[in-house]
Amino acid sequence: MTPPPDWQKKIMHISLNVGQTCLMGSDLWGEHFVKPQGYHVSLQIDEPEEAERVFAALLEGGEATMPIGETFWARRFGTLTDRFGSIGW
Repeated sequence: MTPPPDWQKKIMHISLNVGQTCLMGSDLWGEHFVKPQGYHVSLQIDEPEEAERVFAALLEGGEATMPIGETFWARRFGTLTDRFGSIGW
């Protein structure tokens, strides 16, 4: 598939390295596009300070649905919807 001319300067594929983990994604256009729905992205980060840093970065331009903090099951846990509409736990 060849993207249409107005997509030539858009990002088609992405890989995001978080520590030893690689998160990958891609876009579809035209008749192949389906609005993303029904998924969550979860990250497990051992150090509370690093979890807070990553949460803050993902939150930029988004909305926290549960601010990051200590819970009875985790030293840090939070949920958010990022600026692209992805939901993270």
